[in-house]
Amino acid sequence: MKKTLYPFAIFSLTAVSAIYLISIIIAYPLIGLKVTPVNSEQCVVTEVYPNGWANYQNVKRQQLIYCEPNLNYAFKLEKVNEIILPTNERVSVTYKAMPASYVIYSFLPIIYFILSFSIVLYLFFKIRLSKVSKVSSYLLLFISLAYLGSGVSARGDIFGLFISLAYLGSGVSARGDIFGLFITTLSLYVIPALLLEYLRMMIPKKDSQAITKRMVLLYGFVFSLALITTLTGVSKFILLPFVLLTLVNLLYFIVQFHSIKKSIHFVKVRFFIGAIILSLLPYILLTAIPEVLFAKQIVMAEHTALFLLFIPLSFVYVNVKKVFLDFDWLIKSSLINIVISLLPACLLAGIIYVKEGHSIFVFQVWLMAMVLIPACFFIKDFFAAYLLRSERKFHSSLTKLSQTSSQLHNEEALFLYVNQMIRDVLRVDDVKKIRCDSKEFDSQSLNIGDLKQMNTGYALLVSQNSVAYTFITCSYKGKNTQLNKKERSWLISVAHYTNIFIENLKKTEELVAEIEKLREGSISPTISRTLFLIGEKERVKLARDIHDSILQELIFIYKNIEIIQNRDEQHLPSLEKVKFQLNEQINFIRETCYDLNPFFLKDIGLIDTLSTLLDRYRKTCTFEIDFQVSHVKHFTDLSEEFVLILYRIVQEWMNNAKKHSKANFIYISLSYRHDNFILIYEDDGIGFNLNEENNGKHFGLLGLNERIQSLNGNLSIHTEPQQGLLLRVTIPNQRNDIDD
Repeated sequence: MKKTLYPFAIFSLTAVSAIYLISIIIAYPLIGLKVTPVNSEQCVVTEVYPNGWANYQNVKRQQLIYCEPNLNYAFKLEKVNEIILPTNERVSVTYKAMPASYVIYSFLPIIYFILSFSIVLYLFFKIRLSKVSKVSSYLLLFISLAYLGSGVSARGDIFGLFISLAYLGSGVSARGDIFGLFITTLSLYVIPALLLEYLRMMIPKKDSQAITKRMVLLYGFVFSLALITTLTGVSKFILLPFVLLTLVNLLYFIVQFHSIKKSIHFVKVRFFIGAIILSLLPYILLTAIPEVLFAKQIVMAEHTALFLLFIPLSFVYVNVKKVFLDFDWLIKSSLINIVISLLPACLLAGIIYVKEGHSIFVFQVWLMAMVLIPACFFIKDFFAAYLLRSERKFHSSLTKLSQTSSQLHNEEALFLYVNQMIRDVLRVDDVKKIRCDSKEFDSQSLNIGDLKQMNTGYALLVSQNSVAYTFITCSYKGKNTQLNKKERSWLISVAHYTNIFIENLKKTEELVAEIEKLREGSISPTISRTLFLIGEKERVKLARDIHDSILQELIFIYKNIEIIQNRDEQHLPSLEKVKFQLNEQINFIRETCYDLNPFFLKDIGLIDTLSTLLDRYRKTCTFEIDFQVSHVKHFTDLSEEFVLILYRIVQEWMNNAKKHSKANFIYISLSYRHDNFILIYEDDGIGFNLNEENNGKHFGLLGLNERIQSLNGNLSIHTEPQQGLLLRVTIPNQRNDIDD
């Protein structure tokens, strides 16, 4: 079967199976009775499911009903149109006059499948999904199909499949729906098989054909196993293959974790798996654990099943979003809050346990504390950010300092401005600059930002060298009040800002001296960066000249031809050909002007400009492009020089990929870690031999390396012939106001 037919076959299989299962759910409401034959005409009710039809009809345990049992032992009474009570009263089994909760519970699997199927179908044909995303879409389809099948085969609850072994087989057997059991069992076995393939695709494939054959054999084994299990009807072993396949997944994930973590799809994998875990947590905490410990559920399984909606929603988010939220920070802050909440929650539950003993109420108290205490922390952080508005003056003053510093041309002007800013923000008096001989501090280790408390106030170190230390001193606040934690932190930031400005003044002086070394052939990163900026200015000038002269002239000629054609009503083939050629040249020149001068860079920022650039390559090239950005806040308010060099690096990568890589998939990511900007390029193309000098020049690596070194960065290259290419650029942060 061709690869293009796989999606059609899978969609057709799931759609046909779903239509059959939906018809069963609509035709036969879930009765929810377990009965034991008394004689050839009567059965006694031994169990009434709380959310079944019979429970709402006040059918009680030990009650006799008329039926024709086909079995000699207890069975589920399902898939019948009416029930005959001992009084010969016939009660029709329908959805009419049933509570809304029962109807919602019965039809929730249908709604879930239709939603998942529609989402997958839309994204599959409207958005070019990668191979990994396609496998995840199949995984979502079979999860929804298993959930739908459980509505036919058991309680309408996929979680019930995971813990109720005997209920699954006997539920379908009682309904006489062997095909429903087969669909549910097959879907249940396919889910871990697909998840295994999903994880496997994170690993670089050394022998893809052999791996593909093994996966085909696995799917064949799963199909055969589901068929045998269904036909034999050994219900208590029906979940054993699922458990074993799940353990295989877990073992594979543990063994290959480091390789998976390096994958270009790891961000999506982590988020998608996290959504699955999040959707299961309410069931585990509110249904499964209370059922096991106390034989009572805090929340019914059909209600916790609503959280399954996290799975299709996360699938949409992963495949539509290009820039993800900072989930690392969210997870860390949540874990910290949960760990802090653990001790008071356990103490509170322990006190209740001493008074109440072993009961579900103790678990409810513990669970409520574990939810409410972290929630209080989040609420506290929210109000702290929005209600403590007085602290915003610190941020605004630092922003104004960074903007004003570029207009100051010497140290004295800087200190006049900084001293006045400290007076206004902290409302202190006697702010001044003092310089001390470094010999007075030989025995002390001082760093920029050190704040020393004195008898009359504070001394803040803002600059140091081998000769002298420069401090800014200020008095205490009114009524001899000390500075609080926020004010101290702000002063430390002021010290670093001031030190940066002073250092920049020194570098400007050094630049003049370095220019003299050009004649000797020694070019520093500063000079190299300056030359690049000069080159960029020439590009901008050239782009404007081309746009305002040649491009406008071609557009004028094109319009004149249209006017002549419309006036004479003659559309000669020769003129149409000329118009076509002119239009191609106009578009080509526009693209050239954009490449020379990416004017949107200032207006929409680095991330959106790179997205626009990559979208152009998606339209004109055959390879897929995945662009990911983490720690977005660190890529805003960057210097124009820094942003432009990053843009040119990515542009050069894409130009070379288009010409030489022969790749099917390209991954580009921007991130900020450990005070470094990290830019990664990875493709699955032909690669090259690094030992051959011509190949390095062929890919433009020398020019790229010069740009990177101009920012004091470094470039690492990993490639082999036919093994793709991995480029990693690490550029140290040169802004002290950015926090990791």
